[in-house]
Amino acid sequence: MQAESYPSNTAPRLFKPGSTEVNEISAEINNLSACTHELTMVIGGKKIIGGGKRIAMPMPHHKSQNYAFVTLPSKNQIEQAVENSLSASREWAETSIEHRAAIFSKVADLIEFKYRDRLVAATMIGQSKTVFQADADAASGTIDALRFNSKFALDLYKIQPPDNQKSNIELDYRPLEGFVYAITPFNFTLTSAILSTVPALMGNVVIWKPSMTAMLPAQILIDIFQEAGLPDGVINLVPGYGPEVSEVLLNSKYLAGIYFTGSTGVFRQLWKEVANNLDNYRSFPRLVGETGGKGFVIAHSTANPDTLISALIRSAFEYQGQKCSACSRAYISQSLWDKISEKLIKAIGSLAIGNVADFKNFMSAVIDQNSFDRLVDALEAIKQDPEIEILTGANTNGDSGYFVEPTLLLCKNPNNRIFHKEYFGPILAIHVFPDNEYETILELVDSTSDYALTGSVFAEDEKIIETSLQRLRNCAGSLNVNDKPTGVVMGKHPFGGSRASGTNDKSGWQQSLLRWTSPRVIKRAANTTVEIIHPHQL
Repeated sequence: MQAESYPSNTAPRLFKPGSTEVNEISAEINNLSACTHELTMVIGGKKIIGGGKRIAMPMPHHKSQNYAFVTLPSKNQIEQAVENSLSASREWAETSIEHRAAIFSKVADLIEFKYRDRLVAATMIGQSKTVFQADADAASGTIDALRFNSKFALDLYKIQPPDNQKSNIELDYRPLEGFVYAITPFNFTLTSAILSTVPALMGNVVIWKPSMTAMLPAQILIDIFQEAGLPDGVINLVPGYGPEVSEVLLNSKYLAGIYFTGSTGVFRQLWKEVANNLDNYRSFPRLVGETGGKGFVIAHSTANPDTLISALIRSAFEYQGQKCSACSRAYISQSLWDKISEKLIKAIGSLAIGNVADFKNFMSAVIDQNSFDRLVDALEAIKQDPEIEILTGANTNGDSGYFVEPTLLLCKNPNNRIFHKEYFGPILAIHVFPDNEYETILELVDSTSDYALTGSVFAEDEKIIETSLQRLRNCAGSLNVNDKPTGVVMGKHPFGGSRASGTNDKSGWQQSLLRWTSPRVIKRAANTTVEIIHPHQL
């Protein structure tokens, strides 16, 4: 397949001051902020008010303003979602892959040409992303994921056994039997779109539980799915907290799979619960998870100083460090640290923090009170640790929003907890090592963390780069050379990690699509023998 037959990537907008883009997105932010949204379940294409508690959703950067309310579902309503999904499953499974792909390609078109500003503004308001981060996520990334996955699915269905025309053997890419439970996080609207649509693209029905703090863009996406022609019940939206929703869904014998992005601890708990229920299921559920990370950077003495500074700041502090791929630990050679330390500290200290509606801000608030409190406690413990030197940051302000300063730490002990604990916030720990101990540090990087999601190597020496790629082969599912560990180009950069970072099923590639199929082999006999006795018996 020629590269030109694939979709072109959608460029994120730049939002230069005074541009039409700025005026239009600002107007949409004001429009969405002017009212309080009642966010609901969507079952069988109908919006249904939950029968449980009504939960207020404050803006993280302006916590006195509730932008939405979400009413939790009752147990009966969650069971209703299961029944509705199953009732839609047969017809959807029999729908051709060409038709299914066309629907999700239309979703991408609707986002690009009709709902782009609305989806971006919703991501800014509810998830506190700056305008560039939100556009790269909710718009260009989501558009590309839908288009590329649709193309990948069409290509996958063409993969058949060798000489299948002669042997009359074909693969039937069936969906799984039952429903897929998609559990999506707060931090990426893109992830919500992928996890809810990929199983559906492959013919499955989906019960989608988004994070409560990402319900506004989730509701917008569901509306777009319907407008694009997705049949009612193929994707049912069920808001709520994980334990309550999972208690119902994991006890259903029709659970066919779980598609998850979130914490390692939660995914392990889901796995245990599924294992305990194996005797009750019709089949073995597929579990696909992308979980935690402790992204690293290791910089050799030959690395470019300015490139390294940019990568450290952007990967550690964009979106307040709330990315599983974020750089939270860096190992820098002594001679290189001497060159960059002053400039790095100054640059971090100058980062602007505040409301996402002010486009001059580089960072905004962390997602909610729980996250804020957890980071406050972590920083207080760090301040009491005699091994750690705070180079800049470590202050918090919860008066108007959940604001945490970008924090740079220096520690001589590479085994300190700051190098293996996932904070999921704007905290970057630095260890400086002697220039002649690079290979020793490679071993340390590989053994320090339980996670294996992202990492980066900075060096200009090709031998050093090749050595690093070999020594670090198992400690990152996405390893970058002279580039930051965050950020992927959808359709070209499959993403996922192993160890405690997940099942490494590579979102953004055919591998993740294949996981949501249960292939059947069909053999059509043309010249069947009628003999019973074998030649050796004659």
